[in-house]
Amino acid sequence: MRNAFYGIDGGRNSMPPVSATASENDILVQSISDSQWRVCDRRFPEHDAHHLLGFIERVVDRFEVMQVGTGFEWFQFDTLNSAIAHFTGDSTSSVKPT
Repeated sequence: MRNAFYGIDGGRNSMPPVSATASENDILVQSISDSQWRVCDRRFPEHDAHHLLGFIERVVDRFEVMQVGTGFEWFQFDTLNSAIAHFTGDSTSSVKPT
């Protein structure tokens, strides 16, 4: 669990503590092409590294997830909804790409 957010100057930001896993309401899925989506965490400002959770790409008949964290991890799913749900730790998702 992230307990605090520290800015470049080392000062504590006023953001409330957040859980390590984003909820469905925290997820923003943005279309960047017909077959690629960027997945972001709304709890963090766009300029914060924690804002970007990863990318989803349709590859033939599968959806490949590249999850960004301390490194990169790749996963494959049968549906776009399953790929999106991966970011919430949920087995299903009603989050729709924008």
